[in-house]
Amino acid sequence: CELVITDGGSTDQTIEIIENFIKNNPTITVDLKIAPQSGEPYTTDWNETKVRDDLLQRCTREILCVSDADELIEPHTILTGYDLLKFHQCNGIKVPWVPFWGDLHHIRLSTDTDPHWLGAAKIVLIRNNEWHYSKTHPHCYLELNTDITFDTLGVTKIFDLDKPLYHFHFGFGKEGIKKKDNRRVDLLKPEENISMYNIPDIIEDPDFSDKRWVTDVGWIIEVKTIEYHGPWPNALRKYL
Repeated sequence: CELVITDGGSTDQTIEIIENFIKNNPTITVDLKIAPQSGEPYTTDWNETKVRDDLLQRCTREILCVSDADELIEPHTILTGYDLLKFHQCNGIKVPWVPFWGDLHHIRLSTDTDPHWLGAAKIVLIRNNEWHYSKTHPHCYLELNTDITFDTLGVTKIFDLDKPLYHFHFGFGKEGIKKKDNRRVDLLKPEENISMYNIPDIIEDPDFSDKRWVTDVGWIIEVKTIEYHGPWPNALRKYL
């Protein structure tokens, strides 16, 4: 097992937790890089594509599982996807995601202005040296390298696995939701000309249904949610 981690500037105990894990698990190879990012998130000076590509280049194993700090993948999902990649020679494994919103009892719906939530999918397992992160698409969008050999029909072989990835829009710590750890402009209260970077505390009521507004950088934000009744991954049940 190999863990390749980049910490982009944590202000909590993330580094300490990882270092303790390394000490207590000497049989697991851990590559930890501390590289604080500068600039405003979701802009070109944030260099997120460069940071993510560096993560891929530091990996040495044949099959990789890619995950962000605000995502959770069940172990059996990883194992099932690993077997598919290993024995069926596909390029990647794609799974649907459950986009929690505000708490663990609401999920975000896709809308015309922001279609990549409920019903969308994400590539979570890939073959090493076959992928890179897009410089023009959203910051977590994976693209195949141009020199990859496709199948006889010229089609990329990406398998759909019907096991969810759980995605959060809030920090999640020992005590539950970390309400002052928001990173997305679409967590802001609907106001005219709101600043993309003036991010206050999370809104207590996660039901944003039919809310729509424009940010000072021109984003049209439309948020709709529905109640979520499970299932939840085992690691989150204690927070319900």
